[in-house]
Amino acid sequence: MKLMRMSPAGGYAAVFAAACLWGLSGVVAKSLFEESVAPTTLVAVRLGGAAVVALVHASVFRRAELRRAWAHRGRVFALGLALAITQFAYYAAIALGNVATAVFLQYLAPALLVVWARVAERQPLSAGRVGAVGLAWAGAFLLVAGPAGLVVSPGGVAWGLASAVLFALYTVVARREVRSADPWAVLALTLASGALAWSVVVPPWVAWAQPYTPGQWLRFGHLAILATVVPFGLFLWGLRRVPPERAAILASVEPVVAALAAYAALGERLGAQQVAGACLILAAVLWTNWEGLREVPAPELPQPQTAAAPSRTSRPTSSSG
Repeated sequence: MKLMRMSPAGGYAAVFAAACLWGLSGVVAKSLFEESVAPTTLVAVRLGGAAVVALVHASVFRRAELRRAWAHRGRVFALGLALAITQFAYYAAIALGNVATAVFLQYLAPALLVVWARVAERQPLSAGRVGAVGLAWAGAFLLVAGPAGLVVSPGGVAWGLASAVLFALYTVVARREVRSADPWAVLALTLASGALAWSVVVPPWVAWAQPYTPGQWLRFGHLAILATVVPFGLFLWGLRRVPPERAAILASVEPVVAALAAYAALGERLGAQQVAGACLILAAVLWTNWEGLREVPAPELPQPQTAAAPSRTSRPTSSSG
């Protein structure tokens, strides 16, 4: 079994790229909401389309890895369910409150993951981790809070907190899974599981049979591929190299990208308060990158085997780890 050394720099770059793609998707989702596309329907179409693309890719290029990931289908199904509910919780927070409330509450996840790392994994609570979380949290608040502050409703707060907890849970469980399995194979089964679970809420024949315009179909395609398959694949790949709490801090660059995209596409202005918030988040990202790259490199992990080099002397295991 071959071993490969995990490059921390590559992991940080992958998570950062994923966050940028998620940020760009915010403008697309907002435009669909303004055209009366329901959050439940958007989740169904987004997950369903992403699942088809990811499964086709994995079936063609990563067939052996897909079979090994299937051996862990129970945990993968739990990941898919968590992903589906996280997506809906975020959209519900927007619908019942506003984008500011949803984004700010979701970015409580880094703080939750730092607590998890301290309590469950006995990791030291360094000043650097606490400081980076604090900067990211303060920056997200300044970025998304308007002159009148956050518009808060009980339902919006509840769903926003749920999205933070579920995103933190997804990050922890996903990292454990991809440490011994191919990230793209895990992603394909995760998306398929999420789409299957969500079909109980919105059946595919209901979600996909609406009289959408060509422009709406194009935006659905963007959300399925460039806002789901690609960024979640990069995020899972990066989690093999980056601790969950640092990955969540890096992902907090998403509201910065979302604000810039809204300014460019929708003409939404950035005031001095929002610029200050963006600077704090970027500072947190730079801080966590600097600290992570100074740490001891991650241990070598088993490299997922491919079908191109089968072994005659050993039988394949259920996972590469």
